[in-house]
Amino acid sequence: MVISDPKAKRRSLHSSTSLQLTRYSDAYVATLNETEDLVSHSPDAAAALVLLTFGSLNFPASLLSSLVTHFDRNPKLTVEFLMRFHHGLREDSARPSRTYSSALTITCGYFFGGFVPLLPYFFAANIQAALIWSVVVMAVALFAFGFGKTVLVGEKSKWVCVQGGVQMIVLGGFAAGAAMGIVKALG
Repeated sequence: MVISDPKAKRRSLHSSTSLQLTRYSDAYVATLNETEDLVSHSPDAAAALVLLTFGSLNFPASLLSSLVTHFDRNPKLTVEFLMRFHHGLREDSARPSRTYSSALTITCGYFFGGFVPLLPYFFAANIQAALIWSVVVMAVALFAFGFGKTVLVGEKSKWVCVQGGVQMIVLGGFAAGAAMGIVKALG
């Protein structure tokens, strides 16, 4: 379904974001309740989950035993640990402000990702020149994004950051080619 009315698009985005927020919050609360129930009523099962969570780290058995004993004495800490490291859920992730900021980030990304390639068409003398400039502008933008993304995740090596930029250009090129292929196939 294509929504052409801007107000309808905003309502659709808002309701989609609200639905995702509700689903995530509900899932977080349900998982939290299950984990609290497990820790309070089945401490052996909770200890097994703690061991499973630490299992891939190859800690010595004596250390694992000490950790399990420590968690057995602290049910609240056990719940927090299992929620964050076993289930991969954090309380601040379920807050509405985080969901809305993520939605705003994605919206801006789509807007600028669609608008930036159109800019050359406003200023170029003909369509061919605009297309060439559009490709160049997007290649520079994709490289900058890939480079910046790699820096932001903590990479110190400039060579690895350059590789991240080139990788983003290649991925963006494949995505653009696939989109153009689909448009051509559909007529």
